Amino acid sequence: GVITTVNIVPGSSASAASAALSLIDRSTLHVDLKLSENDVAKVSLGQKVDLTIDALKDWKEQGTVSYIAPAAQSSNGVVTYAVRVSFPDSDDRVKVGMTANLAITTAKKDGVLLVPNSALLPKGAGHAVQVLGADGKTSEVDVQTGLTDGTNTEITSGLKAGDKVVTVPGTTTPQRRGLFGGG
Repeated sequence: GVITTVNIVPGSSASAASAALSLIDRSTLHVDLKLSENDVAKVSLGQKVDLTIDALKDWKEQGTVSYIAPAAQSSNGVVTYAVRVSFPDSDDRVKVGMTANLAITTAKKDGVLLVPNSALLPKGAGHAVQVLGADGKTSEVDVQTGLTDGTNTEITSGLKAGDKVVTVPGTTTPQRRGLFGGG
């Protein structure tokens, strides 16, 4: 362990009521976080987590979900679950108390067709996109969506690789368009 605090000085008397010093175990560090009930349902013990620390620009580490609270905590009507991500201590620059950024991958697909979320139009219970034709005119196409990362969304049917979609729908002249393929 590493001594973090010394609460006595030579010659003073020690007592059982207060700790003489504080130690931390740096063999495995952890980050505690709170997840919403929607997010915690996607997380499982042992799941891999990518960590970064803004203060250490070149630092990256992979940890694992080591604890998920069995019961919720509620504060001001917001329900959350305590989750712990443990990671190995591989760099002395990492200090206890630093703020970490965590990315928990809950699903992954390779070789899928993606469009930016800004291209998706709500249509009933589903979605549509505007596709730019060879004549420069747009037409609306119904699409089925799959996974999303909050920025891009998988298209499972309705488009094919190479289709040009309008990423700012509703404009008479498309402001941005591009080709979207496997990601």
